[in-house]
Amino acid sequence: MILTSDSQPRRSSAVRLVPTVGQVVVVLRSDVRHLDAIGEVVWEGCDGTASLASIAEKIAVAYEAEMEEVLADVIAFAQDLLDSGFVHLTGEALPAAVNRHADVADADVERWKTAASDLLADYHGHRTAFLSGSLVEGLGNETSDLDVFVIVDDKVAAPDAPAPTVIRDVRMNADIRVDAEVWTLPALTTLAQAIEGTDLGDPQQVISFSQRGAALAHRLRVGIALDHAEELEALRSAFDFDKLAQIQAFRFLLFYGNAAEDTTGAIAAGDYGTAQFTSRTALGHAADALLHAHGITTMSDKWRARRLQRHGDQRLIAGYHSALIDSSADPTAVLAAARDRLWYATTLAHLARTLLDTKLDEEETCAG
Repeated sequence: MILTSDSQPRRSSAVRLVPTVGQVVVVLRSDVRHLDAIGEVVWEGCDGTASLASIAEKIAVAYEAEMEEVLADVIAFAQDLLDSGFVHLTGEALPAAVNRHADVADADVERWKTAASDLLADYHGHRTAFLSGSLVEGLGNETSDLDVFVIVDDKVAAPDAPAPTVIRDVRMNADIRVDAEVWTLPALTTLAQAIEGTDLGDPQQVISFSQRGAALAHRLRVGIALDHAEELEALRSAFDFDKLAQIQAFRFLLFYGNAAEDTTGAIAAGDYGTAQFTSRTALGHAADALLHAHGITTMSDKWRARRLQRHGDQRLIAGYHSALIDSSADPTAVLAAARDRLWYATTLAHLARTLLDTKLDEEETCAG
């Protein structure tokens, strides 16, 4: 969408603000923008009510500059922010890349919303609800369940329902199985705090991070609002999804290291069966670490190949599939394949670690 002087962009709540000496830094996933004093005025002005013309006028008066030139610069800067996802227009849905994969059709989303409507009617006063899961991400098929997440305050507002942290509610609606999870708001708040408080340098904290919590955070990240969209955005803004991806990346690097050690021992012992299994495990963990290092937060290994197709280059995809295959059942050949597979897994793990270190250095620079 092309912005004009009358456009009223709003800052995305998914953006993190990092104050530094002399300037403000805004961060959206792995995209970092350094704002000077004028850029900060434009950013602060993008509140969904102020037009770009009014923002430009404020700058022109403050700096005694020509309004026409300032307005052109403000529109160009705001357009860049819009195209990059830092701002959106009031009433405009989030970009498809944030909410769902481009393969998902609007007609399918409307059909899913209809299927979930009966379930939502039983949870009066819920804070927000959203669709998520493999269908929303363009990975599922006609037999996949429709995943619905309902967020309530501190208890489930349904007749005779218990009030734990989460309950499951599975129903059939027409030809779609609706698999719902009802979570309490305090549970999400605790999860966001757990992500923020995890020390990436502590292997025990990384290993023990709740994978059920990680799955919920990912579902929240990619979810499509069924109602109360502003409430859903407010929940998202409390989560550091980049940090979650880093936790997962370090976690799988640790798993890769264990599997690689097992593979090395099995090869040395001539145990071709174990070497075959552990080398494939090491490869899977290394591939997952690389995906997470790129900022991906999903953790389902059944979609690993599809994720690589979307986010990896063709050589990486071909190398991954080639490394999985044994050319022969001969024990000597299996051991040789395990050795080659481990080498490729090590390559992926190195790429993941390099990418993580680069991102962490960038974040440290911004924070400093």
